[in-house]
Amino acid sequence: MDFIKTFVITALAIASNCGHTKESKPKVLSTKQDISRIRFITGDGKFTFYQRKSGPLYVSTNYAVKKVLDGESDSLFLMSGSAVRKRLIVENIDHYYGLHSLNEIHNIFTTTIDGKKVTKVGQGLYPKLQLSDQWISYYLPHHKEIKVKFLEDLDISLSISLNVNHDHYFSPQVMMLSQNHILYTDKNANDQTGLFLFEKDQKKSKLIYKTPVAGVKVELCETNKYIIFGKFGAFSTKAGSTISVLKKGPDISIENQTIIYSSKQNDIGNIICNDQDEVFFVKDVSLAGDFQRKHDAFLVKIESKKLSRLTNSADVTQIFDLDGRILAVSKGKYLVLRGDYKTAKDSLNE
Repeated sequence: MDFIKTFVITALAIASNCGHTKESKPKVLSTKQDISRIRFITGDGKFTFYQRKSGPLYVSTNYAVKKVLDGESDSLFLMSGSAVRKRLIVENIDHYYGLHSLNEIHNIFTTTIDGKKVTKVGQGLYPKLQLSDQWISYYLPHHKEIKVKFLEDLDISLSISLNVNHDHYFSPQVMMLSQNHILYTDKNANDQTGLFLFEKDQKKSKLIYKTPVAGVKVELCETNKYIIFGKFGAFSTKAGSTISVLKKGPDISIENQTIIYSSKQNDIGNIICNDQDEVFFVKDVSLAGDFQRKHDAFLVKIESKKLSRLTNSADVTQIFDLDGRILAVSKGKYLVLRGDYKTAKDSLNE
């Protein structure tokens, strides 16, 4: 869920709308052990997945420890989930520290929230749980296709062919509206991003939107009622940034979008939605004459369009969702923008 927002890679790496309001200072995420070892913590703190230095992935709960998957000492596990919490995604990157390409595919698994049942799904990049965790999507860059599988029966699957050509930084956005309708992004030869609606019954795709210029990133997230549609220009363009709201349904139309945020600056984006009427994103807060670009975490309310600044450090480049906790990284610390900052139950026994 965009480069997939991962808790781990950032941990290892560190071991303008006017009139916005400023919320209270976010607290720092509190854990009992080295945060770079943690791969996932459930929102209630009952289960902590962590990777030992020797390589394997473990889950701990109430001082009991269980191995989830084997791994080599130079491998890396990544984990992600959804608000439904029926399953978790586990990615295993072999020989992580010797990777030479961003498009090297990962082994993809799913596991239950307690780590007791593990299922091998396939190999690819940017996996995402879909439709109440019953489906999974992932990207096959060398085949230029999106793969979608039914997790109750992995033989039930479909593929969507893409046009994107040799863009190592491209990560297609994928959102299943139903078993028959799938939103996804693609790029053409002119580096313009398109938003498409794939109809499984018809086996064809319909263009919903195309960025007017090259170098504009399109991001998607969803709430119970809405699809959130973000467009963020690259630093070298004058495209600016917008976040819009679309009503869910197979008759999705950009003409019916409601813009809830816009800026002449090219924000990072990295949008995250929740069902509390909030959209979190990373905004460019640079001023004229700044030698380096500056960014902070913001949120915009869907209904009121109220914009609030959540951090004031000017160095936030990534936010991500850790089972309901919305986290930002700033000055080597994990700031909790939403959710409990304490993880008192994440005890490890080695």
